[in-house]
Amino acid sequence: MATLLRGPNQRHTVASNRNKVMTVTQHLGELRRRLLWAIAGTAVAAIGLALQWRTLLRGVLFPLLFAKAGHLTWASWRQAWEAPWPAHSPLLTLSPTEPIFTLINLVLAAAVVVSSPLWLYEAWAYLAPVLPARHRRWGGGYLVGGLGLFWLGTAVAFLGIIPVSLKFLLTFSGGLFAEQVRASAYLGFVTSFSLALGLIFALPALLAAAVKLGLLRAEQLQRGRRVALFVSAFLAALVIPSPDPLTLMAATAPIYALYEGTVQLARFIRPLGTFRGV
Repeated sequence: MATLLRGPNQRHTVASNRNKVMTVTQHLGELRRRLLWAIAGTAVAAIGLALQWRTLLRGVLFPLLFAKAGHLTWASWRQAWEAPWPAHSPLLTLSPTEPIFTLINLVLAAAVVVSSPLWLYEAWAYLAPVLPARHRRWGGGYLVGGLGLFWLGTAVAFLGIIPVSLKFLLTFSGGLFAEQVRASAYLGFVTSFSLALGLIFALPALLAAAVKLGLLRAEQLQRGRRVALFVSAFLAALVIPSPDPLTLMAATAPIYALYEGTVQLARFIRPLGTFRGV
């Protein structure tokens, strides 16, 4: 006899199935359908971004142009943002195939960010029918908050931490080395750092959800400040391929600030209790 599970059942609402139950196979089929829609949306976003690859590449060059613009001031930031396409690209390639594969990786990373709302919607559409009504009311809000924090993290990395890091890395030698930046290394650094910091910024939403479910308490988060500071520095060191302390501190500060904000927010979250009755 097939195992029956409650869950997403939009295609099985006939009178003979009033309890809206699905077999494991039907659950897997629903999951596959949601994943295919999300992947298709990402592919459409990637195609659209590929058609505008020059504009995309120009935007990704902003941190490098800003780092080379001089002092890290608002005027330099605006100058780098409004600067025309450089006559000679500041990026270096060492093989005939490197430009196209580098651009493909860049387009895919940007497509993931652009299509992240679709991934969130498909995940919620699959999970929401399984959850009790009281969990549905707050679960969607936590997911949207996590998405907003993810975008905030990518913006902080791209517009703040990466330019400061590049400024330090390209000038600390005092002109002893020729400043030539390889395209694949630079674009890989920008995309991986931005995505990693975006995921780290989304962690407070996960912690707040754990408090709401009763898995964590506000008092536990308060006692874990020292550990959180160490973990923040550790995570910052993982996503920053640079040993300079200024960049590490610049990345650690916003991560720990998010944890501290979660601690303060947890004081006002009313836990649902344990999983009994869920």
